[in-house]
Amino acid sequence: MDLAWALVRMLPTKLFEVQLFPMETDRQTVPGWTGFNAMVSSAAPSITEVGYCPMINGSPTEASTVYTVMKQIQKMMSSLGQHDCVITFDLAIYMKAKEIQWRNSNEFGRTVIRMGGFHIALNYLAVLGKMFEDSGLSDLLIESGTYGINTAENLLKGKSYNRGVRGHKLVMEALMRLQWEEQCRWLYPTT
Repeated sequence: MDLAWALVRMLPTKLFEVQLFPMETDRQTVPGWTGFNAMVSSAAPSITEVGYCPMINGSPTEASTVYTVMKQIQKMMSSLGQHDCVITFDLAIYMKAKEIQWRNSNEFGRTVIRMGGFHIALNYLAVLGKMFEDSGLSDLLIESGTYGINTAENLLKGKSYNRGVRGHKLVMEALMRLQWEEQCRWLYPTT
């Protein structure tokens, strides 16, 4: 799907006749990667029902409050006939919940505690930034005029989700364009 998006986005008139420098660079008729995948996908998302648990009068960062939440969720799961339960917390509360689980391993042995998707994505962006920190990725984002110095450094540290995802998508598109150009030169060498 990524290759199909990249090829359609470059707007070749034929598969191997690629216009390396498009005449109208201001008009891009094919949406970005996310929009393209939304357009071509036929899968409809399933309907989700969201409910709220009873309110607990306490600070969410206190261990006693987190413990109460974990016990209430265990009761809910057992009332539904489920032996295991999966609980998702944000980063700060996740760390407290893991401490509680480690201290009370017999009590919470059948409980899976997850970090929320947002913090997982930020960690993933930080791993990508660390992996490619000496590759010139930061220089590419800065010298292309896409981001400033501080913004580029922060997004490669996983500090800015939206900018990080956008930056990595732009780099992916640029690299795919360069790869396609080289492939065309290799297939049809000009002698």
